[in-house]
Order: sequence, then C-alpha cells, then structure tokens
Amino acid sequence: MRSKLTIQWISSHSNVKGNEHADKLAKEAAEGNASLQEQLPPMLRRTLPASASAVKQEHIAHLKRKWKSMWHKSPRHQRFTQINNTFPFSKYRRQQDELKRNQASLLIQVCSGHIPLNSYLYIIGKSEMKQCRKCHAEPGEVTPTETVNHFIFECDTYSQERISLTKATGRDNLNFKNIMLKTKTMKALTKFIHRTGRFKTDEQPNADH
Repeated sequence: MRSKLTIQWISSHSNVKGNEHADKLAKEAAEGNASLQEQLPPMLRRTLPASASAVKQEHIAHLKRKWKSMWHKSPRHQRFTQINNTFPFSKYRRQQDELKRNQASLLIQVCSGHIPLNSYLYIIGKSEMKQCRKCHAEPGEVTPTETVNHFIFECDTYSQERISLTKATGRDNLNFKNIMLKTKTMKALTKFIHRTGRFKTDEQPNADH
C-alpha cells in the first residue's frame, strides 16, 4: 500500500481541522508512546538522522550535570559555598575577568584557604603554630587561630586597614558572600590585604584601579 504524505507549516493556534489531534499525537510520541514500527508508512520506519545541534546541546548539558555532581562531592564544596553558592559561578568568573591577574590569584587563595596564614602553614608543616602571631593574649590565654576569617574580619591589629574595606562594603555587609557580589568590593578586599603587609614577600596587587 502506497501512501502520500504532505508536510505543511501552520500556525499552532489556527483552527485547522486535525491540528489539535496532531499536537496530541506529537506529545504522545515525544513521551515514548509512538506507533508500532510496522504500523508506520515504509518511509517513516527508518531511523531519523540525528541533529548535530541537539547532540551538542545534550552533550553540554550532560557535562554540566556531571560537573555539578563532582563539585558537590568535592571537599572544597562546603567551604566555597560559604563564600559563593551560585554554581556554576558564571557571574563570579565574569567579575574575575575585570580584575588584574594578581588580584584574581589572591582572591582564589582567599576562597580556597590555600593562603600563607598560620592555620594553613601549620597543616602543611611550614609553621610551628597555627595561632595568630599578631594577636596579644593575656597570660594563660591562647591567641586565636589565624584563619582567613580571623585575618580579614577579626584581628585587631589590622583595624585601621579594615576601615576602607568596611566603607566599601558597608558594616552590615562585611562578609565573604557580600564582598564577592561586586567587583568593587573584591578589589577593596585585595587592597586591604595589601595594606596589612601580612605577605610582604609576596607580589602584592595594585587594587587602586
């Protein structure tokens, strides 16, 4: 039995006879409820060619799902989400493009915790203590651990240097999540770190521009 098939584009909202029925059948086919192969006209029984565009889109979507799954299993996930939880961090990466290379590098160290503060240096065996050397404790007291949070937000030694950072962020927004929302405050953070002189032997970013 020979069949004649005509394909014609029509508006989806036109009152064309059979249009609603065709839409219903198309949705059923998309959900896997297609006709049996032997019920189809011979010309429709062959496998349709794959769309290169659709294949690429699905591949990219698959890679993003895999990336997201691997990121959630990463030991860095919990720490970084305290700073930025907008996976896949598209806005953060665009903001980094507006920074100088040494500014961006310094912020990556801050976000990862791999920065030469005593808490990290102690872990890798490069410091005999993890406490802050700048804090002065009373007799019998132990000085705080020199973490990234302590160094940037808490250490009294750097109170004066912290003033400009507080002005840039606002006192109520002096935290990592708010700082990483804007390029201006990201630069202010690198400027604060430079002013402390804590890493005198390292190349310091010029955050004035």
